[in-house]
Amino acid sequence: YVPYLCRAAAAAVAACDTDPGGPGSQRSPPPVRRSLNAGEALARGAALAAAAASPLLQIRKYKVEDCCSPAQAVTFRWKGEGIDGTGELVVKAGTCLPFEAEFE
Repeated sequence: YVPYLCRAAAAAVAACDTDPGGPGSQRSPPPVRRSLNAGEALARGAALAAAAASPLLQIRKYKVEDCCSPAQAVTFRWKGEGIDGTGELVVKAGTCLPFEAEFE
């Protein structure tokens, strides 16, 4: 099961990194980015999860942090019953969310 996950994750990462020029074309490497789109995040996350689960591969320790965009803030509001039923949660722009995972 794990080797299948590794092959599927590698194929997903390769699909994100395809060369639009076709086989054998020469192009400069893309600029380094610090953000991923949804497809890239899914593919790279699957590759890291598969590598971490594989007994055949050894990976370095890494940490995953989910941060809000520096230009956006998120506000959650809800209404409920009673005094404690209403509330608001504001995540300021550039703040790392409580989601944090470390893998060894």
